[in-house]
Amino acid sequence: MLILAYHRVNPEVRDGLSVAPSTLRHHLETLIGRGWSNVVLEEEIGTDPDALPPKTFAVTFDDGYQDNFFHAAPILDDLGMRATVYLVSDMIDSDRPFPWLRLTAPDDFDEMDLHMNGGQLQAAGDRGVFTYGSHTATHPMLSELDRETASEEIARSKTDLERRLGVDITTFCYPAGNFNEETIELVADAGYDAAVVTPNRHIPESMLTLHRVGIYSHITPRLFALKTSRLFENAQKSSLFWDMRSRISRRRAA
Repeated sequence: MLILAYHRVNPEVRDGLSVAPSTLRHHLETLIGRGWSNVVLEEEIGTDPDALPPKTFAVTFDDGYQDNFFHAAPILDDLGMRATVYLVSDMIDSDRPFPWLRLTAPDDFDEMDLHMNGGQLQAAGDRGVFTYGSHTATHPMLSELDRETASEEIARSKTDLERRLGVDITTFCYPAGNFNEETIELVADAGYDAAVVTPNRHIPESMLTLHRVGIYSHITPRLFALKTSRLFENAQKSSLFWDMRSRISRRRAA
């Protein structure tokens, strides 16, 4: 299964994590035009891979920005598609932007920079356009925390989201792709069926490290076609690919 990883969908593309609504629509229509079928990640966990159509893709959004509700959800609805949004549970109903936005632009943010509120989450969930997973309670770098604190971030988010939304939270997303072997153990201990990561290094794939393809503001139509190809999928699983990328990065920095 191809798993796409988006963050923000906003006509005012102000950072590398944003794509314009027209770009999201173009991406999804491109895949459908190439014969791909949209599925919901949580609903396919545990499914026999041979039972899936040969070209299936899931859409995911990290962080739960309000622009997902106002700009991404209508596009998905219009195209008859669904997506998983990974929520930062302590940020729901907050009037504060995410910490990294407060650092970069403390006085320049609007409602689109906030996390979705409870009413928006319920509305999108009731329409069936969004399902939800956990992105921790506060979005920390999990590998930098002691075991007890990391466990609390991972488990409490699941508990809080299930209580608030009245649904099972079965999948997890590692903030910034930051984790170690202990983190994976804690995710399993918390009762998640699967977890996703957008690789920034060679990561062996398992049910708790399902690979995604990151889609960002710099992705051109040609690059999108490449990143959603079998060639890129196979390369992302190869340690040789990541070794080559590391060497290129070191040369550029020298």
